[in-house]
Amino acid sequence: YYSIVYCHENELKVKEYMSRTIYDKRTLISRVKAIRSQIEKIEEALIDETDCSSILKDVSEICNSINSSFNEVIYPK
Repeated sequence: YYSIVYCHENELKVKEYMSRTIYDKRTLISRVKAIRSQIEKIEEALIDETDCSSILKDVSEICNSINSSFNEVIYPK
């Protein structure tokens, strides 16, 4: 939880909010696990000397996943 203090008609008020990360903890954890899985896939591709274009595609997918997760936390629906 976090508090916001604001002034209303010359009186200080405190409002309690639940953190977005606490509220959607399960969703965020599943996103992190998916990103971890994607990174492991890239590691295996590098070890197996897979084609560069395939690896770049996977890196791009990870970037999109990270951006999506970041936006989910910063800009809640």
